[in-house]
Amino acid sequence: MINLYIFYHIENWKGLTCCDIGYECQKIDHWYSECMKVSNDIIRDNEESDDDNDAIEINTNEVSIENKDSDDESINPSVLWVIGDSTLCEFEEIYNNYYYKKYGYGTQLYHYFDKNIIVKNLAISGTSSKSFILEQSYHELIKNMKAGDYLTFGFGHNDEKREEERYTNPNGDYKTMGSFANSIYENYIKIAMERNVSIILTTPIVRRTDKSTWSSDKLHITKTKDGYEGGDYPQAIRDLGKTLNIPVIDMTVKTKELYDTFGYNNTLYLHAWKINDSSSVDNTHLNLWGSKYVAYLFTRDIKQASIDGLSEYVIDAPIPTKEENFIKNPTYNVTLIN
Repeated sequence: MINLYIFYHIENWKGLTCCDIGYECQKIDHWYSECMKVSNDIIRDNEESDDDNDAIEINTNEVSIENKDSDDESINPSVLWVIGDSTLCEFEEIYNNYYYKKYGYGTQLYHYFDKNIIVKNLAISGTSSKSFILEQSYHELIKNMKAGDYLTFGFGHNDEKREEERYTNPNGDYKTMGSFANSIYENYIKIAMERNVSIILTTPIVRRTDKSTWSSDKLHITKTKDGYEGGDYPQAIRDLGKTLNIPVIDMTVKTKELYDTFGYNNTLYLHAWKINDSSSVDNTHLNLWGSKYVAYLFTRDIKQASIDGLSEYVIDAPIPTKEENFIKNPTYNVTLIN
């Protein structure tokens, strides 16, 4: 076997740049290296060491990847737990064969926080602050909620239902048994406080009005009827926040202001439609555009509230547009409409 020479003179050398099998490259000086024959024992040793080096190289690559993502791994994100009713929840497809689908605004909050916040939405359609505690989502919350996390919730739409399993009385403070405030305090706030979880109280979003005026029920101010006492559910939340010194995001006021700005003819486009006809509008449930818009408003107020460890992670974002978000449900099936 003829020895091969590797010259390092970059400007002139155009020849071979590696040694043949059985030869090992040894540098002579800065001008060239010489391929020297090696013994079979050395070859075997090198093969064994190569096997080890293969494993080392794999591990090195893994370390390299870890180092590459070290900035992300150094972040210990906090969890924002979101609970509530259908105005926040994610809907199962089987119950969402709408031309413009239903979306709870809790499903869109993640768009407006950076990677320091993880949004975990456990809201369930049809629940009140009273009935939610019977759901698996409540047990998941209680099991996993920990110090440094945040908790927000949107109840009210179903607490006002005249049904024993869901109704809570809008009157009375957090010490009054059976009251809306007491249900929220005992089932959520008290437990969160014990775990050093930060709480953000939220009033319910309005129900859409189809005229230029607002009836009290659209604003969650109910009348006494059928043995169930009426009252002002959003105000109960506001009073609770004031009493316990907990920040309140007043989504009742925020959404009413938004709807007044749009005008009732245009708020149609914020809500779900069962079929491709505005007469089928669902005045309670938002569509994709509506849910993104409400989530946007919610997070703007979070930012302004200066909640340590949360507000600073709200990202600057444009207002969601109708053009991009008022879109037909791609899986809509007209034959399934009742």
